[in-house]
Amino acid sequence: MLRIFVFALCLCLAGQLSAAVTLTFDELPDVTATLPSYITGVTTASIVDDFIFTNVASNPVNSGLQTYGSGSQRYAGSASLAPLFPNSTTTLARLDGAAFDLLSIDIADLTQVNPDVTFSNFAFSGVKSVGGTVSETVPTFTVGQGEFETINLTMLTQVTSVTWGQLSPFHQFDNVTVSAVPEPTSLAFLGVGLGVAGVRRARRKHLQDAVV
Repeated sequence: MLRIFVFALCLCLAGQLSAAVTLTFDELPDVTATLPSYITGVTTASIVDDFIFTNVASNPVNSGLQTYGSGSQRYAGSASLAPLFPNSTTTLARLDGAAFDLLSIDIADLTQVNPDVTFSNFAFSGVKSVGGTVSETVPTFTVGQGEFETINLTMLTQVTSVTWGQLSPFHQFDNVTVSAVPEPTSLAFLGVGLGVAGVRRARRKHLQDAVV
Protein backbone atom coordinates (compact mmCIF):
# COMPACT_ATOMS: atom_id res chain seq x y z
CA MET A 1 0.00 0.00 0.00
CA LEU A 2 2.83 2.36 0.88
CA ARG A 3 4.50 1.66 -2.44
CA ILE A 4 1.30 2.60 -4.27
CA PHE A 5 1.09 5.85 -2.29
CA VAL A 6 4.72 6.75 -2.97
CA PHE A 7 4.34 5.92 -6.66
CA ALA A 8 1.22 8.09 -6.95
CA LEU A 9 2.93 10.92 -5.09
CA CYS A 10 5.94 10.78 -7.37
CA LEU A 11 3.75 10.78 -10.47
CA CYS A 12 1.83 13.78 -9.18
CA LEU A 13 4.93 15.80 -8.36
CA ALA A 14 6.72 14.76 -11.53
CA GLY A 15 3.74 16.10 -13.44
CA GLN A 16 4.20 19.44 -11.68
CA LEU A 17 7.79 19.54 -12.90
CA SER A 18 6.78 19.45 -16.55
CA ALA A 19 3.19 20.73 -16.67
CA ALA A 20 2.86 23.36 -19.40
CA VAL A 21 -0.06 25.60 -20.29
CA THR A 22 -0.62 27.84 -23.30
CA LEU A 23 -2.03 31.28 -22.52
CA THR A 24 -4.43 32.49 -25.21
CA PHE A 25 -6.58 35.60 -25.46
CA ASP A 26 -9.70 34.13 -27.02
CA GLU A 27 -11.75 35.03 -23.95
CA LEU A 28 -10.82 38.72 -24.04
CA PRO A 29 -13.39 41.11 -25.55
CA ASP A 30 -13.45 40.67 -29.31
CA VAL A 31 -12.79 43.64 -31.55
CA THR A 32 -15.73 44.36 -33.82
CA ALA A 33 -14.75 47.83 -34.99
CA THR A 34 -12.07 48.85 -37.47
CA LEU A 35 -9.92 50.25 -34.71
CA PRO A 36 -8.84 48.09 -31.75
CA SER A 37 -10.32 48.39 -28.32
CA TYR A 38 -7.84 49.98 -25.96
CA ILE A 39 -7.02 49.04 -22.40
CA THR A 40 -5.19 52.03 -20.96
CA GLY A 41 -3.46 52.92 -17.71
CA VAL A 42 0.00 52.91 -16.23
CA THR A 43 -0.41 49.50 -14.59
CA THR A 44 -3.20 48.19 -16.79
CA ALA A 45 -3.04 44.43 -17.03
CA SER A 46 -4.61 41.46 -18.73
CA ILE A 47 -5.00 38.34 -16.60
CA VAL A 48 -5.12 34.89 -18.20
CA ASP A 49 -4.99 31.59 -16.29
CA ASP A 50 -3.34 33.07 -13.18
CA PHE A 51 -0.74 34.94 -15.24
CA ILE A 52 -0.66 38.72 -15.66
CA PHE A 53 0.54 40.83 -18.60
CA THR A 54 1.36 44.48 -17.95
CA ASN A 55 2.76 47.22 -20.19
CA VAL A 56 4.64 50.40 -19.28
CA ALA A 57 5.56 53.09 -21.82
CA SER A 58 8.19 55.83 -21.60
CA ASN A 59 5.26 58.25 -21.42
CA PRO A 60 3.02 56.79 -18.68
CA VAL A 61 -0.20 57.95 -20.33
CA ASN A 62 0.63 55.66 -23.27
CA SER A 63 0.98 52.54 -21.14
CA GLY A 64 -1.40 49.69 -21.74
CA LEU A 65 -2.33 46.72 -23.87
CA GLN A 66 -4.70 46.51 -26.80
CA THR A 67 -6.70 43.49 -27.95
CA TYR A 68 -7.17 42.36 -31.52
CA GLY A 69 -10.01 40.06 -32.50
CA SER A 70 -11.58 38.88 -35.72
CA GLY A 71 -13.29 42.23 -36.31
CA SER A 72 -10.04 44.16 -36.56
CA GLN A 73 -8.13 44.94 -39.75
CA ARG A 74 -5.04 43.87 -37.83
CA TYR A 75 -6.38 40.41 -37.01
CA ALA A 76 -3.73 37.81 -37.84
CA GLY A 77 -5.84 34.67 -37.57
CA SER A 78 -6.04 34.50 -33.79
CA ALA A 79 -7.07 36.82 -30.96
CA SER A 80 -3.99 38.57 -29.60
CA LEU A 81 -2.53 41.21 -27.33
CA ALA A 82 -0.26 44.07 -28.36
CA PRO A 83 1.39 47.02 -26.64
CA LEU A 84 -0.58 50.22 -26.97
CA PHE A 85 2.39 52.32 -28.12
CA PRO A 86 6.05 51.94 -29.12
CA ASN A 87 8.82 52.73 -26.65
CA SER A 88 7.20 50.45 -24.11
CA THR A 89 7.87 47.14 -22.40
CA THR A 90 5.53 44.24 -21.70
CA THR A 91 6.02 42.07 -18.62
CA LEU A 92 4.67 38.59 -17.90
CA ALA A 93 4.44 37.25 -14.35
CA ARG A 94 2.39 34.90 -12.22
CA LEU A 95 -0.27 36.45 -10.01
CA ASP A 96 1.17 34.70 -6.96
CA GLY A 97 4.72 35.83 -7.77
CA ALA A 98 5.97 32.24 -8.04
CA ALA A 99 8.54 31.04 -10.56
CA PHE A 100 7.75 29.72 -14.04
CA ASP A 101 9.44 28.85 -17.35
CA LEU A 102 8.66 30.74 -20.55
CA LEU A 103 8.84 28.12 -23.29
CA SER A 104 7.49 29.84 -26.40
CA ILE A 105 5.46 32.77 -27.73
CA ASP A 106 3.77 33.44 -31.08
CA ILE A 107 4.62 36.76 -32.75
CA ALA A 108 2.88 38.51 -35.66
CA ASP A 109 3.27 41.86 -37.39
CA LEU A 110 0.97 44.44 -35.85
CA THR A 111 0.10 46.44 -38.97
CA GLN A 112 -0.75 43.52 -41.28
CA VAL A 113 0.20 45.68 -44.29
CA ASN A 114 3.31 44.06 -45.75
CA PRO A 115 3.29 40.46 -47.10
CA ASP A 116 6.44 39.53 -45.16
CA VAL A 117 7.96 41.23 -42.14
CA THR A 118 11.36 40.43 -40.62
CA PHE A 119 12.06 40.95 -36.94
CA SER A 120 15.61 41.32 -35.66
CA ASN A 121 17.09 41.03 -32.17
CA PHE A 122 13.84 40.28 -30.37
CA ALA A 123 15.12 40.34 -26.78
CA PHE A 124 13.64 38.90 -23.58
CA SER A 125 14.90 39.58 -20.06
CA GLY A 126 13.91 37.47 -17.07
CA VAL A 127 14.31 37.88 -13.32
CA LYS A 128 15.54 34.62 -11.80
CA SER A 129 13.78 33.28 -8.73
CA VAL A 130 17.16 32.68 -7.07
CA GLY A 131 18.39 36.19 -7.83
CA GLY A 132 19.97 37.83 -10.84
CA THR A 133 18.69 38.04 -14.39
CA VAL A 134 18.78 36.02 -17.59
CA SER A 135 18.32 37.15 -21.17
CA GLU A 136 17.58 35.51 -24.49
CA THR A 137 17.58 37.17 -27.90
CA VAL A 138 16.11 35.80 -31.12
CA PRO A 139 18.42 37.16 -33.86
CA THR A 140 15.98 37.18 -36.76
CA PHE A 141 12.71 35.65 -37.95
CA THR A 142 10.18 36.44 -40.67
CA VAL A 143 6.39 36.32 -40.46
CA GLY A 144 3.91 36.49 -43.31
CA GLN A 145 0.84 38.66 -43.51
CA GLY A 146 -1.96 37.13 -41.43
CA GLU A 147 0.43 34.69 -39.77
CA PHE A 148 2.03 34.09 -36.39
CA GLU A 149 5.54 32.72 -35.98
CA THR A 150 6.30 30.54 -32.94
CA ILE A 151 9.42 31.63 -31.07
CA ASN A 152 10.83 28.80 -28.94
CA LEU A 153 12.82 29.83 -25.86
CA THR A 154 15.22 27.76 -23.79
CA MET A 155 16.92 30.06 -21.27
CA LEU A 156 14.00 31.74 -19.50
CA THR A 157 13.59 29.10 -16.80
CA GLN A 158 12.77 29.52 -13.10
CA VAL A 159 11.97 33.19 -13.52
CA THR A 160 9.49 35.35 -11.63
CA SER A 161 8.95 37.73 -14.55
CA VAL A 162 9.90 38.17 -18.21
CA THR A 163 10.01 41.52 -20.01
CA TRP A 164 10.32 42.38 -23.70
CA GLY A 165 9.99 45.57 -25.74
CA GLN A 166 7.73 46.88 -28.48
CA LEU A 167 9.98 46.74 -31.51
CA SER A 168 9.93 48.19 -34.98
CA PRO A 169 8.24 46.57 -36.83
CA PHE A 170 5.60 46.59 -34.13
CA HIS A 171 4.26 43.25 -32.94
CA GLN A 172 1.27 41.45 -31.48
CA PHE A 173 1.53 38.19 -29.56
CA ASP A 174 -0.49 35.08 -28.75
CA ASN A 175 -0.15 31.46 -27.52
CA VAL A 176 2.30 32.12 -24.71
CA THR A 177 3.43 28.72 -23.42
CA VAL A 178 4.60 28.61 -19.82
CA SER A 179 5.47 25.86 -17.36
CA ALA A 180 4.99 26.18 -13.62
CA VAL A 181 7.99 25.56 -11.38
CA PRO A 182 7.09 23.58 -8.23
CA GLU A 183 7.60 25.15 -4.82
CA PRO A 184 10.59 23.93 -2.74
CA THR A 185 8.16 22.07 -0.47
CA SER A 186 6.94 20.04 -3.45
CA LEU A 187 10.50 19.10 -4.31
CA ALA A 188 11.07 18.14 -0.69
CA PHE A 189 8.04 15.86 -0.74
CA LEU A 190 9.30 14.30 -3.95
CA GLY A 191 12.68 13.66 -2.32
CA VAL A 192 11.02 12.12 0.74
CA GLY A 193 8.87 9.91 -1.46
CA LEU A 194 11.84 8.67 -3.41
CA GLY A 195 13.79 8.21 -0.18
CA VAL A 196 11.06 6.08 1.37
CA ALA A 197 10.87 3.97 -1.77
CA GLY A 198 14.64 3.51 -1.71
CA VAL A 199 14.69 2.51 1.98
CA ARG A 200 11.93 -0.04 1.50
CA ARG A 201 13.71 -1.45 -1.55
CA ALA A 202 16.99 -1.75 0.37
CA ARG A 203 15.23 -3.34 3.36
CA ARG A 204 13.50 -5.87 1.12
CA LYS A 205 16.80 -6.77 -0.53
CA HIS A 206 18.43 -7.15 2.90
CA LEU A 207 15.72 -9.55 4.05
CA GLN A 208 16.01 -11.56 0.85
CA ASP A 209 19.77 -11.85 1.32
CA ALA A 210 19.24 -12.94 4.93
CA VAL A 211 16.87 -15.71 3.82
CA VAL A 212 19.39 -16.96 1.29
